[in-house]
Amino acid sequence: FEGFTRLVGGTAQDIFRLHDAIDFSGSIDGAAGSDTLIGSNRVNGWSIDDVNAGGVTGLVGGYSGIENLTGGANDGSFVFTSSSANISGLIDGGGHVVEKGNGMDWIDFILWA
Repeated sequence: FEGFTRLVGGTAQDIFRLHDAIDFSGSIDGAAGSDTLIGSNRVNGWSIDDVNAGGVTGLVGGYSGIENLTGGANDGSFVFTSSSANISGLIDGGGHVVEKGNGMDWIDFILWA
């Protein structure tokens, strides 16, 4: 695909997967249904800024209407940035390979007060 600035899901369950080597300059809106955003297989920094909305490495315009977040095959951080930040579904760190004790995913609630 080229030239798209926004991807919008349908009324059923949608799954959006980010590519490892390409940043998407637009935004993703899950719309209705229970939607999942899967991060790329690089180190990902996720922000949860509002209800089912925020940002992630490789997605310049951010996401909205996404109920489930899944990390890629590398480390990931999931940071709740405000008291209104919420994910109504699941956060899954993804299936990354742990080598020599390295590799982890973490969730930060420090700004969620």
